[in-house]
Amino acid sequence: MMSIILGWFSGHAASDITPSEIETQFNGLDNRGRMPATLNRCRALLSLAYSLANRNGKLAVNPARLVRLKRGNNARVRFRDEVEEATLRAKIRELHPKLEPEFDLANHTGMRRGEQYRLRWENVSLKMGIITIPRSKHGERRYIPINSAAQVALETLAASTNGSPYVCSGSKAERSKDPRRWFQEVAREARMPDFRWHDLRHTFASRLVMAGVDLGTVQELMGHKTITMTGAVCSPGAGAPAGGN
Repeated sequence: MMSIILGWFSGHAASDITPSEIETQFNGLDNRGRMPATLNRCRALLSLAYSLANRNGKLAVNPARLVRLKRGNNARVRFRDEVEEATLRAKIRELHPKLEPEFDLANHTGMRRGEQYRLRWENVSLKMGIITIPRSKHGERRYIPINSAAQVALETLAASTNGSPYVCSGSKAERSKDPRRWFQEVAREARMPDFRWHDLRHTFASRLVMAGVDLGTVQELMGHKTITMTGAVCSPGAGAPAGGN
């Protein structure tokens, strides 16, 4: 998709591109039958490129942000800021204190919900600082580095594993429940009913980009099939398939 954008604006100075020019190009794709979600991802990728230029002091504008999202897109991308994180954490400690390490593990690894709750200790190397996902959504093996916060979460979980082969163990009855339920309760009580477990993954990706990690590395860590999806997920206000990235 980036090749399409480059084809549109090759030879143009990024500072001279206007929202109306971007809109015209998007309308051309729309008229050729592209789905709204595809158009919105294209907008998101362009907006992300401008945002990175803004943060690096190369540009002071982002015309892509002024281009409206296409209707018909049922996607959503939600990010958590520091205040919301503190609010969620306080509610977790109040309602489900034993599950705080699971929250931290999601926060600092970007694993999909299913990957985290199927993760076995045999695929975790605290010594090497690596989590192995044997088979991710797209069928490939992937590796996730363990940062200091994830290390603490894993050590806490290991101390309460009671011999279970699963990292997020709990009882058999607890493991049979959808882990979203307790988190939905927390979000509701924290007055953030629109915040979902999958949004922790979006936040992880966005924070990597804001820390200066290149999109290719973020794509690899997230297990995205295309870098376009990575760009869409990392750009606030962008559209991406809910729960599917």
